[in-house]
Amino acid sequence: MLFDPGPKESRADLFGRDEELGEVDRFLKGPSRLLVIYGIRRIGKTSVLKAALNESDIPYCYIDAKGLEGDLSVRRLYGLISRCLGEVGVRFRLEGVLRRVARSLRGVHVFGSGVDFSIDVEWNRVHLTDLLGKISDNVDKFVLAIDEAQWLRLLRGHGKVNMALVLAYVYDNLSNIKVILTGSEVGLLHDFIGFNNPRSPLYGRVMDELTLKPFDRNRSMEFLRLGFRQCGVDVGEDEIAEVVDRLDGVVGWLTYYGYMRAIKGVKPVEIYNEALALIDNELKSLLGRSRYYELILEALARGRSRFSEVRDYVSTRLGRYVQPTEVSRSLNNLVKLGVVRRSSHGVYEVVDPMVKAMFGQQVK
Repeated sequence: MLFDPGPKESRADLFGRDEELGEVDRFLKGPSRLLVIYGIRRIGKTSVLKAALNESDIPYCYIDAKGLEGDLSVRRLYGLISRCLGEVGVRFRLEGVLRRVARSLRGVHVFGSGVDFSIDVEWNRVHLTDLLGKISDNVDKFVLAIDEAQWLRLLRGHGKVNMALVLAYVYDNLSNIKVILTGSEVGLLHDFIGFNNPRSPLYGRVMDELTLKPFDRNRSMEFLRLGFRQCGVDVGEDEIAEVVDRLDGVVGWLTYYGYMRAIKGVKPVEIYNEALALIDNELKSLLGRSRYYELILEALARGRSRFSEVRDYVSTRLGRYVQPTEVSRSLNNLVKLGVVRRSSHGVYEVVDPMVKAMFGQQVK
């Protein structure tokens, strides 16, 4: 169902992404070793990744690095790895492979069998390069897929893991393991990967890149029409056109609207209000990091698109002169976080249409 709010798992449930699925498939079948998938939040990166992986016959370990939020420890990372390897054993019938890995590495333990199969990797006894090396020795091909990989840069605590170094080792030494990374905070993902940073372990490595873009107007409208037909709900063209105008082809928001309207029976005006409340809750932590973030987003959402206009707006709202360097630092951070984008002409804009709507409201 198109309006299922969760990530899609198969091509049949994924609308309008055949070209992107083809790109991932070519990577999986080709000689390239590393693929990076970019795209703003709610654009469908996870759906494309999972659908492509499930369509392939290559065993894969999928890790959602957002699972580190609230616990940026090595122990937590190893917990995510243990869980995904347990799923690999069941899904791809690789219990035997993982039992051999466990026998060859102290600190790797296997429990149960069949649907009850699980694996535990001790964070303080097993090096990830050793673990991946043993997996590589026992399979023909393997994919390590890490969603929202920019979170890996924050790992800390006793026994801290430099994941960029781990990935560089995989790239250089384990030729039958492919790596796919995704990220919505593009600048932070670039900082983590460090392809242009001579001090980064991944500097100079060749990578494939795929950027997911919002649907165009026609595709957005067709998505909504088809989704409402699937749900047996009659929605007029005027409403569909208004939804597309407001949500700007971001498939996650289109799905949210369709789900709330067709499945939950929520009225249109209430859907937008709930979406704004959702955005408000998501941004609370971010806005608390800098007193300038909210004012910058407010300026951009209200038509101040150039740096000088943003700086002047912030100063006016605060009632005092603000140094350009202070505004520039905060604005660049918002770009790195994927909340704001900058065009080649020095024009800035808010990426998410609902964030823009929230900050574009009349200032009180």
